[in-house]
Amino acid sequence: MSPVNRSKLGSRVFEFMNVPIRTCIGCGGRKAKAELIRLGVDDEGNMTLDGKANKAGRGSYLCRDINCVRTVRRNSRLARIYGRPISDSFFKELEDLAVISDRESGNG
Repeated sequence: MSPVNRSKLGSRVFEFMNVPIRTCIGCGGRKAKAELIRLGVDDEGNMTLDGKANKAGRGSYLCRDINCVRTVRRNSRLARIYGRPISDSFFKELEDLAVISDRESGNG
C-alpha cells in the first residue's frame, strides 16, 4: 500500500503494521497497546497497575491522560467492570502516573 493510501486510513494504519490495539475505558479511543496503562486484579483481588501488560487474567486499558482517569473515577467504571469498590489511593496512583506521563511528553 502506498504512503498516500495509509494516510487516508487514519488509525487503521496500525492494523497493517501488526501492532496490538486496545480501547481506553475512559474515552473509548483506540491506541497502540504500548501507549496505554493496563489495569488488572492481583491474586488477592486488589486492583493493580500491570506495567509490563503480561499478567494473566482480566485486564482493562486506560489512556495516560488525566481526563480519562477522572472520567473513569467519576463514572465508577472500574467498580462496575471488576465488580468491587476501588480505593481512593488507587485512583491517586493513576492520577500521579498520568501527570508524570504528561510532563514526560511535554504537555504538562
